[in-house]
Amino acid sequence: MKNKLYIHEHPPGSGKTFAMTELIKQSDCRVVFAVPTLKLVYEIKALLGDCLVVTSETPPRGQSVSEFLFHNKNCIDDTRVILTTHSTLLRYADSFGERTLIIDELPLEILQFKSIWTSVADASWLDMIMSSREQVEKRLGEHKQGSSELSDDKVQLLEATLSSGFAIDYSRGKEKVGYHYAHYTDPKKFESFSQIHLMAATVKDTIPYTYFTNLCEYEAGTSCDDEFLVRGNQMDNKVTIYPLAIYRDSERDFISREVLEKHFDIMVNTVKESVDDEIITITNKERQKALVQPLELIPIKAHGLNAYKNKTTAAVIYSANPNPYQIPFMEKCSQALGYDKNYLTDAYVNQNVLDVVYQAVTRTCIRVPDDTRECTFFVPDMRAAEFLMGRLPNATIDVSKAIKLIDETGAPVGNTNGKGNKGKGCPVIKALGGCKMKASRLVKKFEKANGFSPNVDEPKHMLRLKKASAMGRVPKDFNFNVNEPA
Repeated sequence: MKNKLYIHEHPPGSGKTFAMTELIKQSDCRVVFAVPTLKLVYEIKALLGDCLVVTSETPPRGQSVSEFLFHNKNCIDDTRVILTTHSTLLRYADSFGERTLIIDELPLEILQFKSIWTSVADASWLDMIMSSREQVEKRLGEHKQGSSELSDDKVQLLEATLSSGFAIDYSRGKEKVGYHYAHYTDPKKFESFSQIHLMAATVKDTIPYTYFTNLCEYEAGTSCDDEFLVRGNQMDNKVTIYPLAIYRDSERDFISREVLEKHFDIMVNTVKESVDDEIITITNKERQKALVQPLELIPIKAHGLNAYKNKTTAAVIYSANPNPYQIPFMEKCSQALGYDKNYLTDAYVNQNVLDVVYQAVTRTCIRVPDDTRECTFFVPDMRAAEFLMGRLPNATIDVSKAIKLIDETGAPVGNTNGKGNKGKGCPVIKALGGCKMKASRLVKKFEKANGFSPNVDEPKHMLRLKKASAMGRVPKDFNFNVNEPA
């Protein structure tokens, strides 16, 4: 019988963590409970009482976590509940014995995609080092002793090569070489867990879900709703969502890091001028020091934080899309795992961008089931705005404060009727009327479902698109395939 992965999908503020602590207290199971932050570790310890905390802060001065685990093996074996962080779990999961594993929120580091660029000369030197495990370990040892020969990104690459789950691809130019690599936690580390419970607002179609079901071969089960009792949270507050940037006459609906950097100051001023209250804010690491009152910086890993539940306003001035050079490599990895080529790219965006937006805005009063105050959320782009629209039943999008951008790459291929017209000149989009951005997205969905572009002179095509266009919010299960019922 396969080991099982149990799924607990509930929105922020629904009481997932509290419900699990109650379940642990009522059971006699041997458990490892992993959470994203140290702050949450100590909040849960206060709820559970009798448990052993094992994190990077646990060992006495001068002792590593691995040394602590070795010297305290008997104590660990005798303890029913062990509480730890994601990062400690991923390094030492095989040190806790046979237990049930509970993971609160997504452990983002479990499968990572990264890129570095370097000169051709440096690339030859790196290739020489990576050709020998002994050379890698030697250089990393020298780095730990204070050598400045390696930059931080090269250290991360070399550390990744030591992982059993390591794959690499290259982009070669005349003067630069790009290393695009993936590495993941060794699945053997989880062999002692017959059951894993993964709790998050979204579990399916994420990278951790792929890791446990595909690489670790856990059978995906449903959550134990009869035992796992959450109070629920409809998050039906009235919400206004302001995208900070939108593209004109283009179906592109997200901004890059470069666009964020170029327009950052304008976005900050837009937020500051629109709201009188303090605004909880997340942004990219390199821009965090630029934030000033009334923008209050909160961690990007905001999971489990209740400290901001009195706030009504949040701003997400943030971008973390995959590097365009990484995407072909991610597509290869998807297909190697037996998925559609876009699976890992989409999962990466959902996990590292959209879920980050969702977690940030749900730190506000909307996470409190009985708090009905209106909320205002600023998000980076239309993709993030529409993602939130799908999660928040009483949300509306207001584009009046958005910077209007021009897509410098031009209108994407498609949206044509075979006559060469694109973008705002597309007769299909003109025929749909209303919001051109929405019309462009509907055309894209049509093309994906049918394998060809719609024709404005084909009634079957236009009836399907106009039906979708007339809906305020198109359901996820709406069928764009013209050969099947809508």
